[in-house]
Amino acid sequence: MSTRVRIVVPLRSTWDGDATVISSTGGLRLEVDRMADVPQSLEAAYDVARVERQVVDRVVAARDEGVDAVVVRCMRDVGVQAAREIVGIPVVGPAQATFQVACMLGRRFSVLVTLPRSIEVVEDQIRKWGLRHRFASARALDVPVQRLHDDEDLLLDRMGEQAQAAVEHDGAHVVVLGCTAMQGAGAAVERRLADADQVGVPVIEPLSLSVRLAGVLAQLGLSGSSRTHPAAAEFIRQAQWPRSRWASLPPLPEDPSTHQFLDVERTVSDPR
Repeated sequence: MSTRVRIVVPLRSTWDGDATVISSTGGLRLEVDRMADVPQSLEAAYDVARVERQVVDRVVAARDEGVDAVVVRCMRDVGVQAAREIVGIPVVGPAQATFQVACMLGRRFSVLVTLPRSIEVVEDQIRKWGLRHRFASARALDVPVQRLHDDEDLLLDRMGEQAQAAVEHDGAHVVVLGCTAMQGAGAAVERRLADADQVGVPVIEPLSLSVRLAGVLAQLGLSGSSRTHPAAAEFIRQAQWPRSRWASLPPLPEDPSTHQFLDVERTVSDPR
């Protein structure tokens, strides 16, 4: 029986690269769930907040329909953390998956993003996942997501230029394509690096990597740890315990010092 992997697309896009991934991935039964009434891109935090709950609902629906693993097709990894708390199947965010694999392939990696504003998004992700010592840089192409495929030659020129700069000036050993809509460009960027005497520098396409990783995790029976991603219903149930303990806590002193206040905080937050 083939492994079912569903790609949830949380933005509107005319790019149909998902079909390329589906046709080139053997051994997996791939499905695409394109969400309606969502922004064209998720480059703003406001838009991410708008769609996050919808993404979680789509992941839950996929689980209920017997899907084995889900990939959220956006380098913002929107809704991934929350979804992992709800379902017991692998939920893969392309950014986290790609950055971690990049660390396996080389000492430092750089990310090619669409617009300058996305550089800070990548930097925040790097800090969140503890990868600062493996991160070389993020470089912007100055092309919005919805215009990426207007001029393929221009896109490849800019990707090649920025990839070369990342290797030669930033010390990158691996290059990550920082948008899932850049799928299919990896080999061309590698060739351009080779033409610039940078042979053997891997260029990772996040979408195809994430799909394959999701399939492997499902086939191995692996999903998020309950200690990292507690089931939300159980978490909410356990969160009720402090209410019954407030009465047993010692009263705060009238003029508490900082140390006394911290001691009381530790008492409240310790479930033992």
